[in-house]
Amino acid sequence: MTKSAWIAAVLATAASLLPTTSAPPATGSQDGDVDMNAVLAAAVPGEEHERLSSLVGDWDIEMRVAIEPGRPPSVMTGRAKNTMELGGRFLRTEARAGEGAAAAETLVIVGFDRRYERYTYVGFESYGTHYITAEGSYDDATRTITMAGENSDPLLQITSRYDMLIRFIDENEYETAVVFKEPGGVRTRLVEVTYRRR
Repeated sequence: MTKSAWIAAVLATAASLLPTTSAPPATGSQDGDVDMNAVLAAAVPGEEHERLSSLVGDWDIEMRVAIEPGRPPSVMTGRAKNTMELGGRFLRTEARAGEGAAAAETLVIVGFDRRYERYTYVGFESYGTHYITAEGSYDDATRTITMAGENSDPLLQITSRYDMLIRFIDENEYETAVVFKEPGGVRTRLVEVTYRRR
């Protein structure tokens, strides 16, 4: 690691101690030098994180899972709790729906990487020991964050491509969806979840 990179890493860590309501102005770098103002600015939560923080709270959820084409989805109800973590940088969602052996538990972390200007997604579920990731952007016209990802399964020998959606409805309701992108442009909404504030 170069000295400049080491200094940048230390200052990025130290930036977590800065107030989350303001950031120093960024300035241009010169001759390949690290722009420390830009490094510090990128470490501070911004308006994208405020958008995520609007989802903090306790929620009743309705989960609809498409079992197979042409059949009504399986419906489960449950609860979710959303919190902001690490100084308002990441939205953590813990949810449980259904009962008995069919119950589903999920843990999702959504953030916004200010270095790349991309929303980020990491998800875990009780149906497996793996995790999935995605990244994407917010569309103001539809009030939706769309994050694309893919996952290769060595046991099934398939690679799945999907979009993870978060659609903001109002302060008391939002929706998420998992949309699989199949060959030929076919898109299947495999899982849809409606969240209503408790």
